[in-house]
Amino acid sequence: MSAERQEAKKYRTASGVSWIAQDDGILIVDEVARRSETLDYPEAAVWDMACRGHDLASIETALRWIMGDAGEDSGASMSGDNIAREILERWVREGLLYPRTENVSVRGYRTRQEIV
Repeated sequence: MSAERQEAKKYRTASGVSWIAQDDGILIVDEVARRSETLDYPEAAVWDMACRGHDLASIETALRWIMGDAGEDSGASMSGDNIAREILERWVREGLLYPRTENVSVRGYRTRQEIV
């Protein structure tokens, strides 16, 4: 996959997953796995942007700015880019989000019922 297509990656919530922004973070309710979780910063910011249709590149840019490392070369340290990618990959593995890229369907991904 080319770098351009990788950066255009977007996400969508899995069926059965609901969320609401609260004063102290974001509450995620997973009806399929019968669990809930409250996300704090920076996870709450990543979830909110991903679920509102922002692509990976814009999430990384925003998180770099929020974390104060915009324009800095952080080397091997945990930058906004690394954090955003790791968080999103974890949620995909857990079945809370599915990747969605333009002109690419999500066929080939197992349904939540197959995972549980």
